[in-house]
Amino acid sequence: IDGINQIAITTNGILLPRKLEELKAAGVTGLNISLDTLDEHRFQLITRRNGLAKVMKAIDMTEAAGFDPVKINCVVMRGVNDDEIGEFVRLTKDRPLEVR
Repeated sequence: IDGINQIAITTNGILLPRKLEELKAAGVTGLNISLDTLDEHRFQLITRRNGLAKVMKAIDMTEAAGFDPVKINCVVMRGVNDDEIGEFVRLTKDRPLEVR
């Protein structure tokens, strides 16, 4: 479409590995992945489902597919995940990831 240079979506990442090629072929140029914790137990408490490994795989696949940057949306909650801020920062050290 004339005048549209970027199309981005936000996802929880759970089903992203199955749809990534299709999304890229459809012209999606940016991905935001919601992830509030890097701890499996906390992930289950926050999301009420298993799936941290799937989300981490989605992040890896998104990066490998050439999306740059991959944006990670993280809501920091006092007493819930605020002790993980450093771990989220470390994710960005050598990878094209932005945590916001």
